[in-house]
Amino acid sequence: MLVEAMNPVEIATQVYREYSKIYFTTAQRLLKEYDRERRKLKIDKSRIYTRHYTIKTAQKNNWIIFIGKAPSKEKYKGMECANTCCMVYYYTSKGFRVFVPVSDKIFVVYNGHVFKRYNERLNLNLASTLEAAIHYFKYNGYAYQNAIEKKGKIYTIGFCKDGFLLGKLKYNNVWLEWKTFVSRNLARADQDEMEHEIIQELHDGIERELKKETTDTIKLKTLRDKIKAVTGAHIQ
Repeated sequence: MLVEAMNPVEIATQVYREYSKIYFTTAQRLLKEYDRERRKLKIDKSRIYTRHYTIKTAQKNNWIIFIGKAPSKEKYKGMECANTCCMVYYYTSKGFRVFVPVSDKIFVVYNGHVFKRYNERLNLNLASTLEAAIHYFKYNGYAYQNAIEKKGKIYTIGFCKDGFLLGKLKYNNVWLEWKTFVSRNLARADQDEMEHEIIQELHDGIERELKKETTDTIKLKTLRDKIKAVTGAHIQ
């Protein structure tokens, strides 16, 4: 069970251990359930239609699994068109925290303040931080980030459909900690300019990938998902 006394290495170790089991077992079962639901309810094939499922592991950790059509897919044709995101959360004396395992190179952490500000600045009036977190991942599950070095520290800015995340890299730059959320109406001019530059980088990345002799289809899909999700070019 995740507890406040754990250090970052202990937290990451336990989260990744559980994630590896969840992704290849429970998540795959839920993916089939999701597919059956879409077909039974005759959901419009162009809709993202994100669903979330809550589970508690043997270690008594609370996970939420999000499944929805990949933004890069114009039409949902089957499970191969769906994306899965897994998050685990817990409460400390300092508040609510979310962890999202991404790869062995980066571990993403969301402080509760992110979701508090998200709730406030979008006037969602959700009753709890957990509800705000679920809403955030449902509509802003994709973010593209950029790093900025200031006075020896690396700060990060992430762009999602409804606004911006601000945070920093920690622990040898493998722990990406998001600290707050800024809605688009509060964004500074330099943040807006950076967003346009990053979107252009994504487009350039797609062009480079398509020109390769052997295209990395997973990387290409991820780049397309990020562009469509960040620019809001999809239907929930």
